[in-house]
Amino acid sequence: MDFLKEEIERKRRQIQADGELPVKRAFRRGDLEKAREEKYREEQAQREKEREKKRKQHEEELQQMRQKLIQSKTALQKKTGETRLPSDKEERKAPPQDATTEGSSDAQANGEDTVPISTIQSQLRAMKKPIRLFGENEDMIRTRWKSEQKEQRKRDLEQELKNQRVEIIEWERCNTQRSKVARQLIVFIRHGLRLWQEFFAKKSIEELDLSTTKAQYKVFQQASQHLELLINKIIDDQIDNEVFERVAEICYWCQKEEFVKANDAYLRVSIGNAPWPIGVTMVGIHERSSRERLTAHSVGHVLNDEMTRKWLQALKRLVTFFDKERPLWKTVEEAGNEEHELQS
Repeated sequence: MDFLKEEIERKRRQIQADGELPVKRAFRRGDLEKAREEKYREEQAQREKEREKKRKQHEEELQQMRQKLIQSKTALQKKTGETRLPSDKEERKAPPQDATTEGSSDAQANGEDTVPISTIQSQLRAMKKPIRLFGENEDMIRTRWKSEQKEQRKRDLEQELKNQRVEIIEWERCNTQRSKVARQLIVFIRHGLRLWQEFFAKKSIEELDLSTTKAQYKVFQQASQHLELLINKIIDDQIDNEVFERVAEICYWCQKEEFVKANDAYLRVSIGNAPWPIGVTMVGIHERSSRERLTAHSVGHVLNDEMTRKWLQALKRLVTFFDKERPLWKTVEEAGNEEHELQS
């Protein structure tokens, strides 16, 4: 009997401590359920207030992002002296100005196999190439025309880079002329970030409100911050020779628009390609004679530290942007001003 009294008293003290019911010798189950329901409603109202606060904060961030993009777009329009900048889709739909250079990109977009043979022969004649070789049929002419278009595009790209003072990165001379290659890397990365920013500045207000554009802009902001870490490390000469050479190789193939090779170089520097030793690792007995040579220069570096992972991933995102959008290098007029910043 004493046990039952103690248990009743314990439950009464517990209910009084929770503040659900007033101090009484007895209470009804309905009162208890009503108190719990009121407490649940208060919690739900508090959660709803927190969700509303987060939603307003998110809308304010989006509005600030929209204002920044509008300001950058206005500044770009004033700089170029145009009343309206064409969007990226309109640029791709615009007719080519040169049949030898920009005609190849339009043909790839609409299907190169549908280009008439007369147009192909006229373009080959404009490039001072023979319109038909001995024993060639139309398929062979079309194949040769595609290869000539690709080579012509590479030559035009190199000329555009030279006109904008963005030098071709000499990544094979990283060991002998590291300071020169470092300057070329900084110029290329900062010029690429400018092109990436102009890509958003050219978009309309309706396109900026899309969820995909907002996600892309967040990726751009994060990549810009992380690439600044890479630039600072290049300036301070804090990158290993092997990693520096691979970074220069990635940027070089990106300049050449060989994005498959750039991705291969990124995989080599990020995860490596060292073969796994035969048998149990680190046994020290009867190990392979060439084991040190296999793993000395082929290890991955993406897991060295968090900062390395950040700027390596940001560099890969920059390469992906160039691969998907193919921006024109001639849209930025001050591509080589980074050299003066480095000297100062």
